[in-house]
Amino acid sequence: MNSKVRDVMTRDVVAVHLYTPFKDIARTLFDREISAVPVLDDSCHVTGIVCAADLVEQQALGSASARPRVRSVSAQTLMTSPVVTVTADTDTATAARLMYRNAVKHLPVVSDTGRLVGIVSEKDLLTVFLRPDLDIQDEIVRTVILAEPESRLSTMTVRVRDGIVLASGHAADEEPVRQAIEQIRAVDGVIEVIDRVEIGPVSVS
Repeated sequence: MNSKVRDVMTRDVVAVHLYTPFKDIARTLFDREISAVPVLDDSCHVTGIVCAADLVEQQALGSASARPRVRSVSAQTLMTSPVVTVTADTDTATAARLMYRNAVKHLPVVSDTGRLVGIVSEKDLLTVFLRPDLDIQDEIVRTVILAEPESRLSTMTVRVRDGIVLASGHAADEEPVRQAIEQIRAVDGVIEVIDRVEIGPVSVS
């Protein structure tokens, strides 16, 4: 159910070399209107990442007398390394957790051999939550409710508004409802699930 990094990542990614000078990095960030670039070694493997904040910090920490030496500063001295990476098959929820736990805003996307294939940002991950409510509801019905025997979820129904899912109705047993709610939470675009399903014998009139 969860979308993968490949669904939201930027594929046309620009990178710099370990020895790319400070000024060239700044020019790359400015010209491409980006805030971070992966750093590659001689084998084209991702070895670090440089963010705009790293360049600003370098300037802020340098004294006025030391500033002429900025010409000798390269990506190798500026970058964060080791860098947290993901693969294209990583699900977006995992990518979001990695960003949060490591306090980073960009994750280079690498192949099985460590080669750069893309980059994913916080903004990219937000696109998951722009999914139309009707699409979310259709997926829940198709992959969660209809996937269960009718006797297990009985008259359970869902409505989605602004990414918030309201589950209601009746079910004979609590366990299948609990499992269904967990599956619904994993659907792309779901922000919250409100469980109002009543458990117990279903009366037939």
